[in-house]
Amino acid sequence: MFRRPLFARSTMRLFLTLDLFSVLAPRGRADLSKGLLGYWPFDGDPSDHSGNGLDLTLHVDAGFGVGLIGEALDLNGWPDDFATREQNDPEFNFANEAFSAQVWVNFESPDREQTVLGKFTGGGGPGWTLTSLLGDGSRSAAHFWAGTGQVALYSDDEGRCTLSPGVWNSFVVRHESDTFDLFLNGLLVASQEFFGDIQQTSEPLLIGTR
Repeated sequence: MFRRPLFARSTMRLFLTLDLFSVLAPRGRADLSKGLLGYWPFDGDPSDHSGNGLDLTLHVDAGFGVGLIGEALDLNGWPDDFATREQNDPEFNFANEAFSAQVWVNFESPDREQTVLGKFTGGGGPGWTLTSLLGDGSRSAAHFWAGTGQVALYSDDEGRCTLSPGVWNSFVVRHESDTFDLFLNGLLVASQEFFGDIQQTSEPLLIGTR
């Protein structure tokens, strides 16, 4: 298993729903009762609060710190500090299903590629992964990759959609009607059409490493 660590404190919400726009509504709350696959607020424990029983396991020194609201997953930047499902959950492979994934993350030092979450094999797939990634001029940006490169979304557009240390950022990935969209802090920053299935992997869901 390839280990690319995360230097961040983060909370994580993951959705599988056909009512995707509710996740991104600027006012009010998303309808969490419709199609919710998993929900991990990381407010002092790694339990799945969706009711689906998909609890995570923390490894080594992964723990909890001050979050945007309440506590958050606190990772120290070492490859062995991460959270994971301890088994392969096929529902996270997505294939060609509509889904959305949201994560709030605060990077202490977004100066290198750092994995936020994913279900991914090695350094090149298959599967899917959401990371921060250095771009032109050493800017750090949100990046989503699926399959073995068939889908590649990148938020950096001439430095307008980059990440700063010590700031909470919202990443949202959405797949609907053969289109993948990447949102950073509510702004649509990248889109790509893809007609086919995301290539599947037997790796577990991982947060903070791959």
